[in-house]
Amino acid sequence: MPERSIRTDVLVALVLLAVLEAAWVGHARRVEPAEPAANPIDLVAAAGLPPAALFLVLAVAAWLAIGVARRAWWIMPADPSPRAPWSGASFVVAWLLPFVAGGILVSAASRHDLLPFWIGVAGGREADAADLARIVADAAARGLCIAMVVWPIRRTGFLPALGWRAPGAFRQVGGAVVQLAAFVPPFALVYGASLAIHRALGVSPDVQAVVTRVLEAGIDTPLFMALAVSAVLVAPLWEEILYRGLLYSGLRRTRDVRTSVVISAAVFALAHLNAFVLLPLFAFGVLLALVRERTGSLLAPVVIHMLFNAVQLALMKSG
Repeated sequence: MPERSIRTDVLVALVLLAVLEAAWVGHARRVEPAEPAANPIDLVAAAGLPPAALFLVLAVAAWLAIGVARRAWWIMPADPSPRAPWSGASFVVAWLLPFVAGGILVSAASRHDLLPFWIGVAGGREADAADLARIVADAAARGLCIAMVVWPIRRTGFLPALGWRAPGAFRQVGGAVVQLAAFVPPFALVYGASLAIHRALGVSPDVQAVVTRVLEAGIDTPLFMALAVSAVLVAPLWEEILYRGLLYSGLRRTRDVRTSVVISAAVFALAHLNAFVLLPLFAFGVLLALVRERTGSLLAPVVIHMLFNAVQLALMKSG
């Protein structure tokens, strides 16, 4: 794993993002009557463990987990990718692509004359038709964006610099599973901190209405399956190409590992435009960037991201 001083940079960034989250939530403050969905923090607290003790336990667990992750770092092959010819600014153009492509495809898919088609695809569930059209169109837009980024880079021969390579593929996958497992305690710690900030300000975490409706649908419905494919397969691949491919590779062209990891993780968290996930996604972005740096490949980050989203979706559905 990169030099130990990166821990200081990450901790400083977490503190600054926590202040930003508090200001963000405070500016848009609202108190909702409904309590947030059950989560591990609530479940442990319900067992009688005081919040301060819970955070102490999580901090110790996170410290131990990071130690395990460092010792397991050798599992993944150390094979840095070639230097990228583009700068981090190239990321901005690619970041805008889904908004343009998504807007066009969602508008086309949501046309009134296509409603009977989507009702049929939704298995006759008229209430699911509009959401299904948007989810499918958004996934298609991301797929189109993947092609629009990868194809030109492939033609110039710089795919290895993007991370589109897989040295030691089996070791990468195995290491990805270990690193994701070790990430659970640190994630729980920053998740709990984010939850504490929201509750201290009397605000319930935001959940998109469409996500709520999809989670209420049956697991065998086309609507839920479309969300699963989009969240578990399409979104992780696109986001890794965007954030750990274009952005991180562009940053590493002129910056050191520490700076590139922190900046790419912060951009990744902020780009989701949700104060509640700001700290957890920053921590997740740090893990993904470090894995990208170690392997020089997008394979392990994509595997981690897909597994992470799959577990999140399963927990949200079961909750």
